[in-house]
Amino acid sequence: MAIPANQSSLGLRVRVKSALEPRDFSPDSLAHRKPAAKGKICDWDVGHGLCFLVQHEDSTFGWYDFDELDAVDERGVVVEKAPCRTRYTRLLERDR
Repeated sequence: MAIPANQSSLGLRVRVKSALEPRDFSPDSLAHRKPAAKGKICDWDVGHGLCFLVQHEDSTFGWYDFDELDAVDERGVVVEKAPCRTRYTRLLERDR
């Protein structure tokens, strides 16, 4: 199911949580995840639940579940905890 309204998440500045658990990602994807990294959301998927592809500041990429990301401002200060979860939940409620 495509969620076009999540296009608003693209480009959102985020910081990855400091503690990451091994989740339902491929071994290759797990190897590219970086705790406490900053970056921008550049893609999303709902294959096993809502997750986002983040381009880290060092230009590498990693996949993260929505609850592993916090929105940050240009200085890296958290402005919203797990913002993508809130938007996703609103979309699901709207579509019921």
